[in-house]
Amino acid sequence: MFDLRPLNRGNEAGSERFRRAFDEMVNQSFLPSNQFQSLKADITEKKDAYLVHVDLPGFSQDDIQVDLDKNQLTIRAKRDDSSEKRDDEDRLIRKERSFGEFVRSFSVENVDQDQVEANLNDGVLKINLPKVKPDDQHSAKRIEIK
Repeated sequence: MFDLRPLNRGNEAGSERFRRAFDEMVNQSFLPSNQFQSLKADITEKKDAYLVHVDLPGFSQDDIQVDLDKNQLTIRAKRDDSSEKRDDEDRLIRKERSFGEFVRSFSVENVDQDQVEANLNDGVLKINLPKVKPDDQHSAKRIEIK
């Protein structure tokens, strides 16, 4: 049979190397980053509107697309990877910034599509979705971000 043995406490240098190697492995980029696994959003319902606040730090207005199609609000943010040329003295030691496309959709009902407004300020996208009667639904519409 097998049995467990504690690490040799007399060999602190070996256990310290193991701990550092494990920490580095956990922090490597091949493990998923939770920074942008999904776009974080707060949704508030008021008597006459829905308010949506989405954190999008580092995204410009041109990187974000907001669509409202029937009862589906879709927010899409895309960041492209910029390639950099570096010489031997300017090495890239660690790359943690995320690049890619992030999409989040919400089901919303009774929204007046002609009155929807979106603003991007200090990395927070704010969308105001005024309510209407259920029989006044419209077709799909792209929302301009101001």
